[in-house]
Amino acid sequence: ESGQKACAEVIFQRDDQHKVLEQCKTDRHQIVADVNALEKNSRDLRRQNQDLQAKLHELQIKQTHCSYESETKSKYLWENYGLVWDAVKSEYAETVNIEEAEEKLGVLREEMKAMGPVNMGAVAEYERVCQRFEFLSAQAQDLEQAQVALLQVISEMDSTMRKQFMEAFQAIDRHFSTVFQELFEGGHAQLQLTNKEDVLETGVEIIAQPPGKKLQNLS
Repeated sequence: ESGQKACAEVIFQRDDQHKVLEQCKTDRHQIVADVNALEKNSRDLRRQNQDLQAKLHELQIKQTHCSYESETKSKYLWENYGLVWDAVKSEYAETVNIEEAEEKLGVLREEMKAMGPVNMGAVAEYERVCQRFEFLSAQAQDLEQAQVALLQVISEMDSTMRKQFMEAFQAIDRHFSTVFQELFEGGHAQLQLTNKEDVLETGVEIIAQPPGKKLQNLS
């Protein structure tokens, strides 16, 4: 009996080991399959990366070409039409009728030929003239202000001179009348202005009447 039990135990252990071995084989196959799948994914990713690198290089070449074309066209617009690309792009629609555009372009070329050679220094000359105009305008304004101030001074001086003249004239007239009466022991004498409206341009008349005589103009 002990021999049979030992034999049965060995058989049982062998069966367990066989199951473990089969499980290990199954796990190994799964691991190999997973590794193969990872390798395939890695190859696919490398291929996609290479494709993307190629497309990126192609795009970089196209970008360089487009930049060169854009610079060339911008230079052409400026040299032939005096236009800046950004201004043209903002003013005109991006989608245009090619035939109509070419027709208009032909008309514009003919008009430009009829105008004769373009003066490329016209813009600089215009700016120079504008600056000169602004400078002269500022000077003219300063002169106008100075003229107003000068006229104000002249007006004040004119008023002062009129006042001083009338004060002096009235004093002289009173003194003349007094001296006349003293010399002729009576009578009447006075000074009169020929133009009372403009005392600075007026003349002076002497009106005198000695005692017993008629009034006389002595000027």
